Amino acid sequence: MLRNSFVFLDGVGERLEKNIWHQGVLDWEDFREKDDIDGIGKVRKRKFDNFIKKAEKNLEKSNKKFFSYQFPSKHYWRLFKEFSDDVAYIDIETTGLDFYKNKVTVVGIYDGESSSVFVYGDDLNTDNLQKELDKHSILVSFNGKRFDIPFLKQKFPDLTFDHPHIDLMYGCRRIGLSGGLKNIEKCLNIQRTGDGKDVDGREAVRLWKRFERSNDKEALHRLVEYNKKDIKNLKPLMEHVYKSLKTDCFGKCISS
Repeated sequence: MLRNSFVFLDGVGERLEKNIWHQGVLDWEDFREKDDIDGIGKVRKRKFDNFIKKAEKNLEKSNKKFFSYQFPSKHYWRLFKEFSDDVAYIDIETTGLDFYKNKVTVVGIYDGESSSVFVYGDDLNTDNLQKELDKHSILVSFNGKRFDIPFLKQKFPDLTFDHPHIDLMYGCRRIGLSGGLKNIEKCLNIQRTGDGKDVDGREAVRLWKRFERSNDKEALHRLVEYNKKDIKNLKPLMEHVYKSLKTDCFGKCISS
């Protein structure tokens, strides 16, 4: 969907983009090969041709900063397919909802194959988080824009986030899925099995308190497994949201 997109061009909104698609100009190559495009003057067309070349070069380099800056944040989902092997699915556990009074206990990052989980008092620190985040080009979360990322910025002020961030909570709403992550998983038949499958947010806080109070390793294990299930299930959810939004945005337009 990234190569089908034109909303990153200066002054091109969704309406003009759809007009471009309706003219049979479906991707960057089509755009550059076509001499005239209705709604875009010749001078502007040459400028866009050059900028698309620049975008292609940045895509070859997987330059996340370029696309983070150029794309409106609500369209970051369009980057997923091209960057699908370079995604950090992220989720945190905390002792409460207050950024200032409560602490981050666990941070999980999943790359689509393996998980890295950092625990407060052990290996949860700025250097370890930054090193892991820097391996990836895209962040994917559920409600991370309002919760996870602001919480991490408060607790680790030197941590740098320059990734395009896809928050699936908003993507789900656009395709008619509402509620929390677990409710949406049930709607899509995304399963949770094994240790931590029945844990929820409140239980996660209790598990941490048990571990902190009496060094209950089993409680920590259940908390970590719960976090791993959250981040692993973000991948099939991201795939579903991407497919649905692409069909709604691009598929319907070119078939009409």
